[in-house]
Amino acid sequence: MVAASADVAAEPVGRLMNDGEHEEIYSDDFAGAVHEAGHVCIGLCQGFRVKAVDLVQDGSRLGITRFDGEEGDWEERFRYILAGTIAEEMLGEGDPETLAMHRGGDMHMIGDLLREAGEDPESWSPRVVSLADETRAMVKSNWAMIEKLARRLLRKGCLSEEEIGETMSGIYEEDSNEDWRREVA
Repeated sequence: MVAASADVAAEPVGRLMNDGEHEEIYSDDFAGAVHEAGHVCIGLCQGFRVKAVDLVQDGSRLGITRFDGEEGDWEERFRYILAGTIAEEMLGEGDPETLAMHRGGDMHMIGDLLREAGEDPESWSPRVVSLADETRAMVKSNWAMIEKLARRLLRKGCLSEEEIGETMSGIYEEDSNEDWRREVA
C-alpha cells in the first residue's frame, strides 16, 4: 500500500518493535513484505525517491511505502502502485484475504489515478493493459532485488531511505545461508 498509516494494530499480530520512544506492531507476513518491496523497487527504477517502507499494521493495511513527492506522470505512478500487487501475486503464497486487502487499497488508488488521466478504471483501455504488462515485466526482471528488499524488510520491520539504498546498491549483504530465491513464472 502506498499511503499513510494509523496506530491501531490489526490481525494477524506480528512482531512488537520498541525503539525506546514508541512501540509498533509489524506484520511478519513475507507476502506483505514482497508487496511493499515491489512498490519500492519499481518506484526507484522510475526515478522516484523512497523515504521509507515499513510493515506497520493499522487495521486497513499491512504496510506502507513513503515516496518523496509524486511528481511523476500518471503512467509512472500507475506502475509503482500496481507493482506491489503484481509482486505479491508472483510470489504465489500468502493469505488470500491479505492479498485482497492489499489489492483493494492499491486498486482504489489506481482508479483515482486513471480517472485523473481520463481513463476508465472499470474497463481498462489497451494502453492501460499495456502498462500493466510492462509493469509485470519490470517486476519479473527485478525479482531478485524485490526478494532481497522483502527479506531485509521482514527482518527489520521498517527500512529507511539509507537502508533501502544499501540494499539496492549491494552494500548490504545478507547473513543467511538459506536460499530464498524463487523462480517466477
